Amino acid sequence: MFPTPRPGPDQVSYERLQEKVGFLEAQVHSLNEKLVAQHLEIEALNKRLPDTWLLDKNYWKRAVTAYAYVTVIGLAIAIPIYCVVIAVSLLIARGQ
Repeated sequence: MFPTPRPGPDQVSYERLQEKVGFLEAQVHSLNEKLVAQHLEIEALNKRLPDTWLLDKNYWKRAVTAYAYVTVIGLAIAIPIYCVVIAVSLLIARGQ
């Protein structure tokens, strides 16, 4: 019967701010859950990685390990080539 008074602009903006705060709190909660899930996934992936110096946090360990791998691979490729070259040169030397 009696008309209800219209809320003032301060009351309307306060209610909108409360809604926004509620929305943002829900969004923060959702993002925190995703972050925790992502950290768990990263930990699971880290457990599957081999224990090698290539994955160490120390720069010098990684550098020395990479240099050692490159050296070993270079030798693994070069030694058979050297053997073939020496064998061919010995065959050519015997033929003269």
